[in-house]
Amino acid sequence: MFNQGFTRLETVIDDIKNHDFIVIYRDIGGIGDGVMITGAVTGLRRGFDKSVKIVVATIPYIAPVFFNNPDIDWIVDSSQFDRIHADGAVDFGSGKEICKIIFEKYGAVFYGLSHPCPSAQYESINEPLPKRDTHIVKSRQQLFSEACGVGFEKGDCRLYLSDVERDSFHPPFKDYIVFHIKSNSKSRNLPNNHVDYMIKLLSKHFNIVLLSHEYKYKHTEIKNIIKLDRKPLTEIMQTIAFSNMVIGVDSMGLHIGGGFGIPLYGIFGTVDPRMRLEAYHNSFWYNGYNRCKRKPCWYHPCIFGFCMKSINVGNLVDDIVWKYNTATKLEGLLNAI
Repeated sequence: MFNQGFTRLETVIDDIKNHDFIVIYRDIGGIGDGVMITGAVTGLRRGFDKSVKIVVATIPYIAPVFFNNPDIDWIVDSSQFDRIHADGAVDFGSGKEICKIIFEKYGAVFYGLSHPCPSAQYESINEPLPKRDTHIVKSRQQLFSEACGVGFEKGDCRLYLSDVERDSFHPPFKDYIVFHIKSNSKSRNLPNNHVDYMIKLLSKHFNIVLLSHEYKYKHTEIKNIIKLDRKPLTEIMQTIAFSNMVIGVDSMGLHIGGGFGIPLYGIFGTVDPRMRLEAYHNSFWYNGYNRCKRKPCWYHPCIFGFCMKSINVGNLVDDIVWKYNTATKLEGLLNAI
């Protein structure tokens, strides 16, 4: 099984000629999107025996979310599918079609989950606008699985560490939470003064690992807080996998936590949290989404960020602590069964 890293396309092609193959292609989007399509991998493996090989074609910075996955036989670097012209120019965005042609030529079933992807089309049709009352009834994880013709079950999105990664990791604290502070979308983020106050309040209850290279760390005097800054994705995954809870805005930290089965607390404003987190076990959230009558959507986010600015940080931290205790008690009951 060659799922520890990228492999040569030629090697995969040689194997395709003699076996049934399914190829999942995802090269555009964030790391969280990569985690969300692991549910499709789980569903496909559940529906086919081991004689059917599963290939994931993706780009390097997303690839680690597929490493060590026992349901994946090959991971291919999809950037090699970009068309390079004689003058050296690269035709970006053509990779999906080239990848499809290459694999279908040898009889592989091809699923393209990059844009325009099923989740984007669904969100566009159902996007909440001021004069349109809509209800999102499917999660992104479910949409990706259905696009591959398989059903989705809660908890299907899974991440894995190797034995070496587990044994070599040294947690920064005996018990800690991870707080993913910033998304790459400004409309999803809390104002900095909210973040500062929230960290001070959370530090009274938890040891904290801050995840965000954009946040200016101001609480150096608080000894039970450290910042994980510009680390490789594999190290971020290790840190989250050994944590007790992941708190964050709509970004990769929550999805990585969900992939490892860690309790989650999402802070959402412009996006309906059910679409992102309902597919994971032990997921909680603050929903600021319906508090604004303007109802901006994920394609036309509100530049003012009213929903995030209006959050009462004291109440938010109280709710996080309560949900953390709930999740801890639930896990203890499950372990006792």
